[in-house]
Amino acid sequence: MLNAVIFDFDGTLVDTETCEFEARRSVFAEYGIELTMEDWQHVIGLATFEFDPLKPLADKLGDAFNRAATRARVSYEINRQVRQQPLMDGVEALMDTLIANNITIAVASNSIHSWVDNWLAYHGLLPKLATVVCRDDVERGKPHPDLYNLVAERIGFAPETMVSIEDSHTGVMSAKAAGLQSVAVPLPYITAHDYSAADLIITSIADLSLDTLNDLCA
Repeated sequence: MLNAVIFDFDGTLVDTETCEFEARRSVFAEYGIELTMEDWQHVIGLATFEFDPLKPLADKLGDAFNRAATRARVSYEINRQVRQQPLMDGVEALMDTLIANNITIAVASNSIHSWVDNWLAYHGLLPKLATVVCRDDVERGKPHPDLYNLVAERIGFAPETMVSIEDSHTGVMSAKAAGLQSVAVPLPYITAHDYSAADLIITSIADLSLDTLNDLCA
């Protein structure tokens, strides 16, 4: 029986991943460093606490590198681009269907609350959600199960009655480690992730029906 659907945020509800890549790519290019999507896709889905995306610049520039100023420039450009991004195809329609059928909705994100909550509010999604769990709520981010364990604890449903929707292999691994069914919706340019652990792989949330979600928990 399906009781809840848990969405990842970045790349699942909003394509922030492309915005972050493009912002970093343009700054790197100013210093003669090429950042390719082939390289960047390997950090998609990782907790921001666990890698340093500015390390290539720091390594090249050494003492001349102004980390704070560069981070501010990148952050400004990412936010500017994300502000122009719509919700991913099918998100609103699916959420409305879930609510109409008394299915609980939540978010489990490897990003921090100051980022996730801001954009959820911007898109008017917060009232639809039972809870939002982020990387700063738990000891370990995805691919560990902590985020999904906390969601299950807060909303009070058994993991086997919950389905996750994720765009990264780390998210799928996290959900499966917590005992959920997992739907993978890879972004088109992600070619290096292994989604073999997912219970279902689709190209768009618009292709996901309530019947399909129910069948995953049957």
